[in-house]
Amino acid sequence: MIALPAAPAPAPKRQLFVGTALISAAIAMFFGGMLAIFLKLRDASPLAPNVTKRPSHVWLPKGVEIPQVPSNIMLITLAFACVLITGAIVSAKQDNHTSTALMLFLCAIMAIATINAQALVYKRMAMSLRGGTYEVLFYTITGAFLVCLIGALAYSLTTAFRYLGGRTKDHDVLISLATYWYVITAVFTVIWFVIYVTK
Repeated sequence: MIALPAAPAPAPKRQLFVGTALISAAIAMFFGGMLAIFLKLRDASPLAPNVTKRPSHVWLPKGVEIPQVPSNIMLITLAFACVLITGAIVSAKQDNHTSTALMLFLCAIMAIATINAQALVYKRMAMSLRGGTYEVLFYTITGAFLVCLIGALAYSLTTAFRYLGGRTKDHDVLISLATYWYVITAVFTVIWFVIYVTK
């Protein structure tokens, strides 16, 4: 009797990657809409008096200054996190378990550092949530991004402990985490430019 060849292996199921991609797309759409509202209301605000060169809008509350250093540090930190998660994927494919786990934990530390920098921005600006349109939009956009950062922190730690638990061949988890980090970094780059630079 001639034995039949073994059936081909089933295609891998990538539910985690698809779910992460959908959530990432939803995050990008949400912040795109919120920033569009921010820009529309800023353009609708009155022009500052006695403008001689370039017209500017009276948008920031009186006496409020946006600290540039913490916001720039947030952008640099997120960019570094993207480098780390990319390095974690490369290390995992090379079966370098120590480096992979280390980079995953460093990604979690980058999330904590970014949250800390955002808290410093809140402290220095010292705005009331009920102050006006600018304050509400500022806290809504940056607060929603803090939720994304907390998600990145939890996602990174879960992936790190999962990897240390012996699931070292499941690279889809790392790719999904990298997708999430890339998207929130791109989102914050736009937030940084619109809210912290052009104001």
